[in-house]
This record gives sequence, C-alpha cells and structure tokens, in this order.
Amino acid sequence: MSCLACGGPDAGNSCELESIPIYNMAIYKWPKAVIWACERIMRNFLWTVDPASKKLIIKAWHKLCCPKDEGGLGLTRLENINRALLLKLVWRITSHKDYWASFLKVKFQCRTGNWISYYKQSSIWGGLKWALQGMENNFGWIVGDGKDISL
Repeated sequence: MSCLACGGPDAGNSCELESIPIYNMAIYKWPKAVIWACERIMRNFLWTVDPASKKLIIKAWHKLCCPKDEGGLGLTRLENINRALLLKLVWRITSHKDYWASFLKVKFQCRTGNWISYYKQSSIWGGLKWALQGMENNFGWIVGDGKDISL
C-alpha cells in the first residue's frame, strides 16, 4: 500500500473521508446513488488527492473497507454507517424519556410499543423503517439476576 497518496492510510485520511456526511446520515436514509457517488469521490481522493480526477485503482473498494489486520484501510462503507446511525436514533427514541423521544414514539410506534408498518408521511420514517428491517428480531431483554426488572 505504499502507493497511496497524502501520506498513506496512517496519515488520518480515513477519519476525514468518513466524517463529512455523518450529521445528515444520522437522520435520513441516503439513496444508493448518493452513497455510490460519495464513495466514488472518496476513492478518487484516496488514490489521486483530487476528488474529481480518476486514476487506475490498484485495490478494490470492498477490500479497502476491510479492517487493517485483514489488509484493508479500516474504512467503513457509507451504507453501513447510515444504517448504524439510524439504528442509534431508533435506540435513542425507544430508551430516552425526553420530549423529542416521546414525540417520535407517538408518531412512529403503535400503542403496543411496536413500530408501525404502514406508510407515514415523514422525511425520516423511511430511513428508520429501512434500518429496522431484519433488526426487530434481535431486540429484546437480557435478564441478569432479576433485581432490576420491574414487571
């Protein structure tokens, strides 16, 4: 990996490459086309230091997104970051007692506590629903010694 520009992977490029879209991704699901375009800019910047120019790529993007001990640069795919941030928002909605969390619970959950399954006109509901797909079966309680559980 000695042919990387800007001092290579240890110069902190991965932090700068991935930090820009975080605030927006924490609320909205990004379309695949936008994620692809952003990752293309990240790839071009990584290889040429110029996001607009192209150069021969010597290692596949999915391999660069592997952990460093597996030969990658430790970058994370933007789709995975987007899903993780939206799941964090779901967790904060379900676990916080603040007014904003109560408002979103009323808006996106049934009275039984389950997430609604129908269409809701909202700019963030589509992203929350996408993040929840396949994850609802993994939500649950872990009961330890039973001292902190109130039924």
